[in-house]
Amino acid sequence: MEQRYEVRAIYTHPDKSHPEEWEVVDLHRNDIVSVHKTREEADTAAADLQEREVDR
Repeated sequence: MEQRYEVRAIYTHPDKSHPEEWEVVDLHRNDIVSVHKTREEADTAAADLQEREVDR
């Protein structure tokens, strides 16, 4: 199964010490699908989207 969705950190602090938010990116379209406050929420969203792709 090919990975279609990736979770990436969004750094907004000047020193880039920690991510402010996390985005789920569609690698096929190179487009942001959703933005989340925690890594766990983003991981869950990416896994759900990936599951839907497999079911198609």
